[in-house]
Amino acid sequence: MKSGRVPKLDFRRTRPRLACGLQLHPAGLRRILNERSDQFVSTMTEKLLTFALGRGAEWYDAPAIREAVSAARKDDYRFSALVTAIVSSRPFQMRMSQTAEDGPRRTAEKPAKSGGKS
Repeated sequence: MKSGRVPKLDFRRTRPRLACGLQLHPAGLRRILNERSDQFVSTMTEKLLTFALGRGAEWYDAPAIREAVSAARKDDYRFSALVTAIVSSRPFQMRMSQTAEDGPRRTAEKPAKSGGKS
């Protein structure tokens, strides 16, 4: 494509399929997300937590993910409720960062100053 334009998808001719085999069409996407809202929000929470922690989600993060999904459900699955639950979660509060000089440290600590007089 030399013009730099993105081709439009023509859903009249061919419809993409989801991994589960369901055929996707614009009107059905909302229905699928509504039917599987907990599954969708759980996966999204795991991905957001992975990004927030800077590491993959582990088995011991599962309770925090479930609590965040529950908090989002109580607030009609608002994105702000999900982010607030992730930020207040134990894994996020207890996250560690890795520095080359001094190994792992809590992110709440200020980095040591190098060079100069103390």
